[in-house]
Amino acid sequence: MLISQKIEQMIRYTQDAQKNIGEFLLSEKQRLSDYTMQEIADATFSSKPTLVRIAKKLGFSGWNDLMAAYKEEVRYMATHKNDADVNQPFTSEESPLEIAGKIGAVNQESIQETLQLLDQDALEQAVEILLKARRICIFGISINYFMGELFQHKMILIGRPVEIIAQAEQRFQAESMIRKDCAILISYSGNEKGRNPTSVIPNLEKHQVPIIGITSMGDNLLRQHADCTLTIASREKLYSKIGSFATETSIMFLLDMLYACYFAKNYDRNMEYRVSLSRSVEQNRYSTAQGIMEESGKI
Repeated sequence: MLISQKIEQMIRYTQDAQKNIGEFLLSEKQRLSDYTMQEIADATFSSKPTLVRIAKKLGFSGWNDLMAAYKEEVRYMATHKNDADVNQPFTSEESPLEIAGKIGAVNQESIQETLQLLDQDALEQAVEILLKARRICIFGISINYFMGELFQHKMILIGRPVEIIAQAEQRFQAESMIRKDCAILISYSGNEKGRNPTSVIPNLEKHQVPIIGITSMGDNLLRQHADCTLTIASREKLYSKIGSFATETSIMFLLDMLYACYFAKNYDRNMEYRVSLSRSVEQNRYSTAQGIMEESGKI
């Protein structure tokens, strides 16, 4: 999770000094180098010890560590700008075609940024973990659960079973796994110890289960404990947005990359299996569209 998102989350339900400090950090993020610690304390009607407590609450050892990381995050966002507004990509005055174009731009930019954030070594390690795993289990909640099902479907078509673990069963299933298995944890924040899917990390580590993390930019609990991590393009605000278009596109793209790289490791065998399975199961599919028609006239 980005530091700006952590700050947004922190101030949402508070009216004390935390809110003043958080709002100051968000509004003055481009000019933080102009302020000393004491000046920030004065401007927010707080104190230096309060600023230190805020930094520790956000996961840093002290104020200077928070400022260094936050300034670097602001610099990255400023130098890697996207044209599309990921939070409010369209307005009520635009036509359906214009809205479609805006959503397309958001998705395209999300994929491009996901590629820029991609760690090749982490991707290769993740694929090797999948290849060696006796059992592949995906842990996620809400929309991440359903995107995991799409990955599961692709893997089934090449004869590789994947389990999507229901939320109520995640602790039990994690406890049942062994070193020869692997777990894919999909969590945007990746930082909530008491909430699924990150709550299962201690169970997985106890049994030495390899963990593939799919999570947002910035340091978090999942990134600290995963054997390898794939990074979600995460410019969206936590709350003030029309939808999670960019995030969902990024997660699905990462899962598609895992599938494609896994497929490529045994390309001929996987292609033969997939074609054979499709022909056996989907015998009555026909099309007159030349681009998708097989030699027999079937799709």
